[in-house]
Amino acid sequence: MISYITATLAFLLGASIVWVVFKRKLKKQFWKDHIRNEIYVVAHHMAVLKDLRQGKSSDAVEFCESMMDYDVCSLGYELHSAETNLRPEIIAALESIAIYREQWPRKIEQTEKTDYAKTVRVAEEATKLLKSEFSKVAN
Repeated sequence: MISYITATLAFLLGASIVWVVFKRKLKKQFWKDHIRNEIYVVAHHMAVLKDLRQGKSSDAVEFCESMMDYDVCSLGYELHSAETNLRPEIIAALESIAIYREQWPRKIEQTEKTDYAKTVRVAEEATKLLKSEFSKVAN
């Protein structure tokens, strides 16, 4: 009986140690991903600001529209992800974007910074998602 209790306590202690180590690594990875995301966002803001300050407003708009297309595709993937618990927030964001796109339809302009074929492909995918998922809003 004592060996059974000892084995159970040893197992629980080992499991607790593994959990603490795993939790620390997970937290560290979360912060690395968060910081990388912030760097990515700042780089995009800087690119838009540079274009605006250089009088290239159409480049800035095209850049923002392209980034929004990528974000729509990403949110569409997350919307269908079985593990997401943010579904209402994702739906609200996509509905908001669908309304925006209804007011200002996507016009793809070729600029020196864009890969035109890729931009068209992503824009079409984003538009398809917005119209299929939110047809009452986007149509």
